[in-house]
Amino acid sequence: YGILKSSDEYIRFVLITGVSKFSKTSIFSDLNHLNDLSLHPRYAGLCGYTQEELENNFKDYIDDAAKDLSLSKVDLLEKIKYWYNGYRFSENGVKVYNPFSTLLFFDTHQFKAHWFETGTPTFLVDLIEQKQFEIEQAESYDIDTTLMSDYKLEDLHIIPLLFQTGYLTIQEYNETTRQYRLSYPNYEVRDAFLTAVFNRTSQLADHLGVQHLWMLIQALQDRNIKGFIDHLTTFFSQIPYNIQIKQERYYQSLFYLIFALIGCKIDAEVHTNNGRIDAVIQTKTDIYIFEFKLVFSLTSPDALTQIANEALAQIDHKNYSQKYKNNPNPIHKIGIAFDGLTRNIGAIAHQ
Repeated sequence: YGILKSSDEYIRFVLITGVSKFSKTSIFSDLNHLNDLSLHPRYAGLCGYTQEELENNFKDYIDDAAKDLSLSKVDLLEKIKYWYNGYRFSENGVKVYNPFSTLLFFDTHQFKAHWFETGTPTFLVDLIEQKQFEIEQAESYDIDTTLMSDYKLEDLHIIPLLFQTGYLTIQEYNETTRQYRLSYPNYEVRDAFLTAVFNRTSQLADHLGVQHLWMLIQALQDRNIKGFIDHLTTFFSQIPYNIQIKQERYYQSLFYLIFALIGCKIDAEVHTNNGRIDAVIQTKTDIYIFEFKLVFSLTSPDALTQIANEALAQIDHKNYSQKYKNNPNPIHKIGIAFDGLTRNIGAIAHQ
């Protein structure tokens, strides 16, 4: 910054970009009179392709990809949007595509996490683990405008950092509360980022547990609760001993990551008028309500079963199913007792 400032008589225009954003006051003595364009509505489409730009400037590439993938032009555009669109850089601005991923798709005709593969966000995953950040919050997080501009290197806040680095983007802006609602911009980012967090949380090689993950969703679709628990138990048994955390929060987060990655609609810490549901999974045909209990004392199988029954009773006692009374799909209630000593599911109760 000092070099730029001392050369200002030779410089007509300077555009500074980068991941780390510093407050103007921290560099005021070296470089002042900055105009921050990060959330400026006039420049909201500067760093990506708008829908109009995509369709007008890549017509031949779109036609080639549609032919190669045996898709209609409409279906192909919807799929490209699902994977690579969604970035928004102002309160009410246009959404744009990630240009890097879009160009690589047109080159390869493969829907992959092109941008994410340029480098795993090790620093961010380390920070999430260090601060024990609840990754479920990234699905939808309301943040005040003041915190959006808070980038103190000595005390980094994860949500603004995820926004600044491109893993979260603006979904809505509430003028009354002056709050932004942030979420993942698209499927590429959500799936790749959750996979990185999952791999760190479970420390499983990519090929381990995959079969059981997909069997989990099949069991839910078949309403096979016993099969579902059997596969979940097998999966937890593969997690290395040294990374097990003695907190219920750890098991809840891992539970969330498992089902988010296999495409289930899962909500964690769901608020009701009587409390918070630990997890809710919704398939096309059913709703599953889960309540977890974690036990670390030496406990007999009968005692673990009793604890699982208590978890199930809590669902009824607090009338958690009332939240879904207008949904025509059947509701299944499941209480799970995690055995902290064996680091696995100790008992279940369901109805």
